[in-house]
Order: sequence, then structure tokens, then C-alpha cells
Amino acid sequence: MRFKALILIPIVWIAIFIIADVIVYHDVDATTLLHRIQIELSRIVWLFGCLIAAFSFERGEYLRRAWLFFSGCPLVLIFFDIGLLLKTMQIWPDQIDFIRGVLVVVANVFGVISIIMLANAWKVAGIELPGSKSSQMAFRILLLIVALLVAGPGGISSLMQVAEGQGLALIGIGSALGDIVSLAMIAPLLMTAAALRGGMVSWPWIFFTMGSFGWLFWDALTTDAPTYLGMDDRLATTFAEIARCIGSGYMFTAGLAQYLVVKHIHKTRSR
Repeated sequence: MRFKALILIPIVWIAIFIIADVIVYHDVDATTLLHRIQIELSRIVWLFGCLIAAFSFERGEYLRRAWLFFSGCPLVLIFFDIGLLLKTMQIWPDQIDFIRGVLVVVANVFGVISIIMLANAWKVAGIELPGSKSSQMAFRILLLIVALLVAGPGGISSLMQVAEGQGLALIGIGSALGDIVSLAMIAPLLMTAAALRGGMVSWPWIFFTMGSFGWLFWDALTTDAPTYLGMDDRLATTFAEIARCIGSGYMFTAGLAQYLVVKHIHKTRSR
């Protein structure tokens, strides 16, 4: 029951954000401030979830390394936001966009490494995934195709912008590649959760998968999807921040669930 209650954390966060966003909807300055607070809070919450998961394991353990790699993603993104502050202060105005673009690529590299490690944790633990080898492969290919369809166009567009000298477009490339790999690796995460048959140990994988879908929605809402759906920029931004709540919120709950699982196991063994 305790783990199911964790589902509510991002939902409550979304509800609070929506209420605040409605209150300041017609005030541009207040909306900008609200969204900036939302962004920084999401980075911190995400980072905290990764760290509490990582340090619940002993040194040298596989999942400790995986969660530490994942903590590099929000940590680098915090430096990305510091770059925005420097740009506002007119410090390194000519180089800062390129530096921020590189930071996003680095953040996504950390994310990809950690997701691959977490997705392969079932091998380390000796878990037998459900279904035949062919059905597992078909499921992975299906999710890879979905990832390419969702994130591919934005990545290609960003690549063309980089070729034209727009350094900040590296952000789009990094996000697209991260999303493609992440969604492709969701398949073994989902299969791992299914193999654990809803047991306590499955909750970190369930929450991590939900967070990954949240970031995929965020990527779609910050590229071309709003245009196709007929959304204005203000509404698209609001929905993108809701997706951010889902992404960061469920990554936090995944880390918290991981901590609770390890704590329970240690407690059981000490009896």
C-alpha cells in the first residue's frame, strides 16, 4: 500500500502547478517566474530521488552505479540553467548557447548510460523475462519505431539548425537522442516489472517507466506537436510543464521506491 501511495506524489504536484498556473495565466511575468521555479524544482527533486536510490546500495553494487550515472543528468541540467543566468547577465554571450547545447548532450549521455544499465539490471539479477525471445524482440522493435516517429523529426530539424550555426539547437539533438534510446529501453524495463509480477521490487521499474514516458511527452510538446495539434504557445508550455512534473516526479518516486525496497530487504535480512 505504501508503494501505491507514491503514485500520488506527482499527481499532487501537477494539481498544485495547474492551480498556480491558472491563477497567473494572464500575467506574463508571474507565469515566467512560476515556470522557472517549476523547472528548478523538477531538477532538484529528480536529483534527490536518484541520490537516495544510489546511496541505499553499498559501494561497488551495480544499481548504485546506475543511479549515480542517472543523477548526472539533472545535475548537468542545473549547470545548463546557470548558463541561462550567465547569458541574461551578458557573460560570455557569444559562447554560452553552444556551451548550454553541449551540456544538454552530456546530460542525455548520462541518462542513456544509466537507462541502459537499469534496463539490463534483470540480467545481473538473473531474472527471466516473460514471453519468448521473438516476442521480446518484437516489443523492443515496436517501441523503437514509436521513439523514432515521436523524437526523430525534432532531432533532424535540430541537426539542420546546428549545421546552420545555431549552437543552441544541440539541445534538440541531445533530447531527441536521449528520448529515442530511453523509449527503446523501456521495453526491458516493462518486461522486468512484468517478470516481478507486481511485487514490491517491481515498483522502482514501474515508476521509472512512467517517468520516461513523461519525458517523452515533454519532448513532443516542446517540438512540433503543438503546431500539429493547433495549440498556442502558452497552452503548449503549460502542458509541457505538466509533462515535466510527470517526468521528474516519477523519477523521484522511482528513486524513493528503490530506497524503500532496499531498506525493507536489509531489515528483513537483519531479523
